[in-house]
Amino acid sequence: MWHLETDGGVDDLPAPGNKDAWEAGDNVYFVVEVAGAERNDTKFNRAEIDGMIVEAEPDGSLAIEWEAISADPGAWSGAPTGATIVTGVFERFDGAPLTAYAFDQEFPGLGKWLVTLAAWLFAISTMISWGYYGEQGVVYIGGQWLVLPYKLAFLALIIVAAVWVTDTDDMEALMDLGTGAMLWANMPIVLLMGFIAVRELDSYFKRLKAGEFSRLD
Repeated sequence: MWHLETDGGVDDLPAPGNKDAWEAGDNVYFVVEVAGAERNDTKFNRAEIDGMIVEAEPDGSLAIEWEAISADPGAWSGAPTGATIVTGVFERFDGAPLTAYAFDQEFPGLGKWLVTLAAWLFAISTMISWGYYGEQGVVYIGGQWLVLPYKLAFLALIIVAAVWVTDTDDMEALMDLGTGAMLWANMPIVLLMGFIAVRELDSYFKRLKAGEFSRLD
């Protein structure tokens, strides 16, 4: 592993593009060029070094924690012999902050409020729709008496997610968990009953070809 030798201060950073000053939690990066090797995943000899602005102890001043760049031979074709910084430091935007920053370039100050409102409305509408889907599912499985326990569990999980999810990594982990749960729930059904769906689909196309369905075009 290679590590960046620096005092980690933020005084030499350029001003952030969407606010007056840097804050703890902001993400930055720069690009290095590696001599003697290229990355197996990109086939280039350049790599991004990510950093995060944190509050340093004990005075609470801001500093940058830089991630190390791996010199693992399995990640490179060739033998890396060194790394040279080839760009300045840039602020990294991911997800909604990137969209907000793009709006701010044309309409300064609009992006934060517009994206926040849009994300809030999307979250509310998603919770309502998926809450209803889940309610109908538990009614089908166990009857009307399951609706109240389901709603209480649903509301509790909303609170847990609101407290636990603090960045895109947490959100992706939660999404992977939900997608994986649905995958494991559906795979046995697909394996055990998939032939029925294939049979009915084949029957549908045969009946369509035979003219058993009236055409609307």
